[in-house]
Amino acid sequence: MLFAGIFVLVFSPSPACAELNVKELPGNIHIGPVRIHPQFSVEEIYTDNYFLEPSSNEKDNWITVLSPGITLQVPFKRHMLQLDYRADIFKHCDYSRYDTEDHNASGLFTFNFPWGLEIAIGDQFIKSATPPDFEGDTQDDYYYNEGMAEAAYTFADRYKVKLSYRNVFKDFWDWADEVDNYVKNEVSTGIYYRFLPKTSVLVEYTYYRMDNEDRGTPSTDNDNHHVWVGLEWEPGAKIKGGIKGGYILRRYDEFGKDEDSFGMRGDLTYFIGSFTTLNMVVTREIIQTSVTAEEGPYGTHYIRTGGTLSLSHQFPYRITATLGGFYYNDDYRERGVYTERRDDDRYGGTVSLDYRFREWLGFKLTYRYIENESNFHREDYRANQGFFQVYLLL
Repeated sequence: MLFAGIFVLVFSPSPACAELNVKELPGNIHIGPVRIHPQFSVEEIYTDNYFLEPSSNEKDNWITVLSPGITLQVPFKRHMLQLDYRADIFKHCDYSRYDTEDHNASGLFTFNFPWGLEIAIGDQFIKSATPPDFEGDTQDDYYYNEGMAEAAYTFADRYKVKLSYRNVFKDFWDWADEVDNYVKNEVSTGIYYRFLPKTSVLVEYTYYRMDNEDRGTPSTDNDNHHVWVGLEWEPGAKIKGGIKGGYILRRYDEFGKDEDSFGMRGDLTYFIGSFTTLNMVVTREIIQTSVTAEEGPYGTHYIRTGGTLSLSHQFPYRITATLGGFYYNDDYRERGVYTERRDDDRYGGTVSLDYRFREWLGFKLTYRYIENESNFHREDYRANQGFFQVYLLL
C-alpha cells in the first residue's frame, strides 16, 4: 500500500521489513493440512504534497493501489510452516511514469519442542524502488533481502536464553545507484528472567557489521554494539510488548564520526478495557543516510528519537476507530558538505475508521497530517493525506 510507502519515505531510509511471525488469520479454506488465506485490497489515496517539498513546490496526486496476496500455513504437530506473497501495484493519476509494482515474499519455519526449545528460520525478499524526491526525479529499483535464524530455550520455568542471527542486503539495479548497496550481519543474544507470572526482565547484547559499497572513497564500513536492559510482557497480560534501553556504540573503519550514545526501543500495548487499547512505540537509534559509500550531503548518519501514540476503540457492529499522533527528531551528527549540521523535527497525526462488513470483508478510511521542520528550509514540508481502502481477507 502507498500508506506503507509514504511511511517508509517519511520515517525510514531503508525498506521496512516487518518482523517475521506466525499470523492469526480468519478463513476456513483447506487442502488437506494446508490452510489457504487469499488477500486482496483496493486503495485510493490522495496527497496534496506528493514529493514532500516546501509549500511553493507542492504537487497533489491521486494514486490507486491494487494489492493481491496469499498466505499458506502448514501446521505439523507443534510446528508451523508459513509462506507469504503480496504485490502492490501503483497507478498514478498525474505521474504515470512513477507507476510501479512492488513484490514482497517471505517464508517462516517455526519449531516448538516440548522440552522448552523454540527455533525459527525465515527469509523475506522485497523488490521495490525509492520514491521520487521532486518532479522529474527518477525511481531507483532495488532488491532487499533479510534472512534470520533464532533459537530460544526456556528452563526452570523462569529463565529463557535466546540467540539469533540476521543477514540483510540491499542491492540496487543501476550501477550509478550502487553506492547505496550494503550488507548487514547481526548477532544477538539475551537472557530473560520471569519474576512475575507474565513479566520478565531482560539483558541483551547485539553486534552488527555494516559493509557498504566502496567506490574508491574512504570506507564508511562500521561496527555496532548495543547493550540493552528492559522489561517484556507475555500475551495475556494487561500490558503486551516490551521496552528496553541502554548503550549504543558505532565505530567507523575509515570515514565517519564515531558514536557513543543512549539507545532505546519499545512497543507497548495497554488494554484499558475489553474494547479499548493504547499503543506506544518509542525509539532512539542510529540510522545511516542514503549515500553510504561516500560523504552524503548531510553526513553518514543521524540519531532518530521519538515515537507514536495511538488510542483504538472497538464499537459495536465491527467498527474500530483509531486516533494517533507521532513526533520524531532526526539529529544529523556531521556537517556533510555544509557548514552546519542538519536537525529535523517531524510530527503529525492520524485518524482512521475501520468497518468490517464481515469477518473477511471491510473498508478503512484514514486521514493523516505530516509536517517536517528543518534548519535547512528546503527540507521543510507538510502534507495532508487521505486513504480509502476496501479489503478482502480470507
